[in-house]
Amino acid sequence: MWPGRTPVLGLVFLLSAGQAGAAPVEDALRAIQTGDYERARGLLEKPAADGDARAASLLGQLYFQGAGGSRDAKRGCDLFARAAEAQLPEAQHSLGICFHSGQGRPQDYRAALRWFGRAAAKGYAKSMCAQGMQFLNGRGVDQDQARGFRLCLRGAEAGDVDAQADVGQMHMAGIGTERDFAAARKWLQAAAEGGSRIAARQLGVIYLEALGVEQDLNLARQWLIAAVKRGDDRAPLLLGQLFYTAATNPKYKKRKKEMALPAFFWLGLAAELDTVPANRERANALYAELAKQNPDFEAEAKRRVQAWRRQQGLN
Repeated sequence: MWPGRTPVLGLVFLLSAGQAGAAPVEDALRAIQTGDYERARGLLEKPAADGDARAASLLGQLYFQGAGGSRDAKRGCDLFARAAEAQLPEAQHSLGICFHSGQGRPQDYRAALRWFGRAAAKGYAKSMCAQGMQFLNGRGVDQDQARGFRLCLRGAEAGDVDAQADVGQMHMAGIGTERDFAAARKWLQAAAEGGSRIAARQLGVIYLEALGVEQDLNLARQWLIAAVKRGDDRAPLLLGQLFYTAATNPKYKKRKKEMALPAFFWLGLAAELDTVPANRERANALYAELAKQNPDFEAEAKRRVQAWRRQQGLN
């Protein structure tokens, strides 16, 4: 879906830097940190009703996400609007998401751009690349990919992980800027180290396909596995292909089982989890070919997949 992705809401449940919150808000933050969203809602209702902008913004996030109770996007956006009018940048960003996504508000890209712009003007990093994505895709504004890149670069330089991942991908694809694999690797590395699953996968691709670097299968494997652990559904196929190539290479004949088992494992997961139909077909085809060549290892590989599924609570 990139580059036409929906900007990230950025629901980090933190007060703005340097600004203290009222005691109920601080208590609500502690409840959120422990996963007690229902209690957080209860703590935030009164201060939000009394005009506390940060309480309204936090409560809006809980309603918008459906955390701690039923989801009510309109109620969430109403609370964002109240806090946005009080000049809270994170609420302005969130209200921009309401208009951009068409959840809780009629979809209106121009309104989204206005609210992202207000938050960005106050230094809110997530809104910088949210604006950039609208220019990149021509949503609510004339398409200007170079300007979109510059706006996302501002967000990346301000430390936003999602913007760093986007800038890395723009450099990889040559969108809004020149194709530059060294710059792509720099920004993807920063984003991957900051926890981005997409950046971890793309960094794995860089090392797997030797894009501006020498091929390093160990680094490719490490970053792709990191992406899987963060919930990326596209990385298993890449890992399956990596190990499939090794398992079918005469060079690794003496280590065939060592390579075939993870190939079975990752291809099996890709066939089940990848959201792209063509990728699932590719994983199934490679799995079937591998099974013909390595019938003795398939049963053990299936047991490993089942064990992993139990660990993830998928059985």
